[in-house]
Amino acid sequence: MQRSISREWQSGKLSVALFCVLTLITAVVSATGQNVQFADDALEAIVRNAVGKESGLLTAEDLEVLAELHASDAGITHLDGLEFARNLRVLDLERNGLISAAPLSDLTQLEVLNLNDTGIRTMQYLRKLTHLRELRLAGNRIGDLEPLANLTQLEVLHLQGNGSSEISVVKAFTKLRVLNLRGNFIQDVSPVIGLVELEELHLGDNHLNDLSQLSDLTKLRLLSLDRNEIADLSPLAELVALEKLWLSANEITSIEALRGLAQLVELDLAHNRVADLSPLVGCQQLEILRTSWNPLSSLDALGSLSSLRMLDISWTSARDLSPLQSAGMLSSLEASGNRIASLASLCELQHLRTLNVSGNEISDLSPLSGMESLNYLNIGSNRIEDLSPLVGCSGLNILLAPDNNVKELTTLSVPDGLQWADLSGNELRVIPDLSQWMHLVRLDLRHNLICDLSPLVAARCAGHSRGGLAVDLRDNLLDTTPGSQAMTDLSALESCGTVVVYDTTLCERYGICKYVDL
Repeated sequence: MQRSISREWQSGKLSVALFCVLTLITAVVSATGQNVQFADDALEAIVRNAVGKESGLLTAEDLEVLAELHASDAGITHLDGLEFARNLRVLDLERNGLISAAPLSDLTQLEVLNLNDTGIRTMQYLRKLTHLRELRLAGNRIGDLEPLANLTQLEVLHLQGNGSSEISVVKAFTKLRVLNLRGNFIQDVSPVIGLVELEELHLGDNHLNDLSQLSDLTKLRLLSLDRNEIADLSPLAELVALEKLWLSANEITSIEALRGLAQLVELDLAHNRVADLSPLVGCQQLEILRTSWNPLSSLDALGSLSSLRMLDISWTSARDLSPLQSAGMLSSLEASGNRIASLASLCELQHLRTLNVSGNEISDLSPLSGMESLNYLNIGSNRIEDLSPLVGCSGLNILLAPDNNVKELTTLSVPDGLQWADLSGNELRVIPDLSQWMHLVRLDLRHNLICDLSPLVAARCAGHSRGGLAVDLRDNLLDTTPGSQAMTDLSALESCGTVVVYDTTLCERYGICKYVDL
């Protein structure tokens, strides 16, 4: 009797075990073979393309092969169905108007997630994504960041433009190398004190006035602090690994703390109150320097910066450019709105490609005559009468010379590559000979004294022209009454592929007002 009961019990136990195994197998088969329904057609199309299955039923097994999915700017609103892509490592959903991020909670293998500008407000669905190394959440107006506290493997975190001043959660991310907190109304950055692995920190456009919490972040290579309320830079003195430092739009008067930052490659000091640049003499690696809108007393300190490639000294009351003679590698110089009368110091800068000296007191362009590399030249609002020295600027594509005293262009042999010329606001009575201006597409002659279009007709309708040309002749002396010679010439020019704008209505019709008004 007992043996019989034992056999029955054992038999029953075996049956139960077998049932459990079969149930498990069925569940696995069911899970892998489960049909996946997407609520969003745009997302489904992207997934189908990624798995190589343009038609037919999609199954969970199909989605399990996905390791990366890039779906930015796709018009996606719903993520339902994506939860089956459980092996995803990289997911990019930037600039989609997401209703909910709930399906992401199952994607626990994610290492890189981009949710920039997706409209999400809550982080609760990201709690379990503990393998994340890179997370981008910019522009989402997220109120509570605490659900991110478990993501301790993060190395890159972008939280810019969320409007959240409470950033205490970041102190948990001790592996961070890159942290972007730009535009968040932050006043206190003490949570970053322990983030000693940081190499890149963006704190621009906040309300910071105390940098003392940053003094131990000695691995920083890039530090962005623009658009704050900073006056004291002394906490930065120990950050000797810095290569890029952005400090524009603050309340800085002294840069003495930067004297020892010998590794600096890029420095932005624009819109401050700095008068003395001498602390930069030891920054021999500097290639990019922006000092516009500072009351600089002298440019002498720049004489030792032989590595400079880009320099902006606009609106600094600069008069003397001679310290730049040794800046032989300079390729871009912005020096508008100053009191510069002479360009003689620039004649040796043969690598110069971009030069803006508008709004100065310049009358002589001869120092530029041999600059074959010059591509862009803005000499607007000066005292220039003669453009002929530019004959040697064979690489010139854009010439902006408005509001000068140019009366004629007969002596100017324009470089063959010139594409855009702005000669508005001068004293021209005759349209220049355009037969050599073979590649010109925009010519601005507004606010001159021109009344005769025949030179333009001769140049454009005699087989010399290539392609289309738009000429702006508003505010000149053209007789545009019906039947006039000017109107006859305008008709001829139109047939030759040349658009001449002589009033605002035509300018808007041809869509060039904004372009030529730049």
